Amino acid sequence: SNLQNDANTIVAQKLSDLNEKEWRAERRRKKSDIEQQLRQGALLVNLRDSHAKRFHDMSATEQRVLEDYETGKLRKRLDEVRIRRPSHQAPPDHPA
Repeated sequence: SNLQNDANTIVAQKLSDLNEKEWRAERRRKKSDIEQQLRQGALLVNLRDSHAKRFHDMSATEQRVLEDYETGKLRKRLDEVRIRRPSHQAPPDHPA
């Protein structure tokens, strides 16, 4: 019946909206984590360059953040998180 199809469509739409909300929340969390690491990376570069803290005195986590910051990995990750998830309905950005 048409009524049943309408009900299924509504349920599918609600699920889709929920997934979109969860995905956006996850993306926000990731973005904020990466932004925090970028700030930490900048701080660690300053500490190292001002000789306030030597690289081998840093924790393993700090060393990784510093390396990811300097090699551009963090910036790349932030760009990836910023990019909108491709949607099947969306038209392609560029003609084939």
